[in-house]
Amino acid sequence: MDKQVHSIASDFLRSRMIHYAVRKAADLAGDNFYYGLGFTEVGDEELAIFAKDAWRIYTLAISFDYPGYAHSLFVQAFLKAYHVYERELPNGLHPSLPVLAAEFEIEVGLAHNP
Repeated sequence: MDKQVHSIASDFLRSRMIHYAVRKAADLAGDNFYYGLGFTEVGDEELAIFAKDAWRIYTLAISFDYPGYAHSLFVQAFLKAYHVYERELPNGLHPSLPVLAAEFEIEVGLAHNP
């Protein structure tokens, strides 16, 4: 099976990748919180392992024209989303995934604040 090649310069394809990373991080943070694993702090090194696994799954059928940069963005988005959810879930808050993804793109300079 040939992989689809996505351009990291495509706003749509890049945004879709970031949304996937944010959703996977939110799922992990929720699982850790609801199943009691959140009592011990998960460090960025451990989170990077989960992010790399989510990246591996995401790229089973997709490759990027700049894979190193795409991978770096994916991991950064994953870590940011995880930390936001880790901070907010104990307060009963469920941050919006699209808002988190958009904020990340603005933070790294890939989008402008509307």
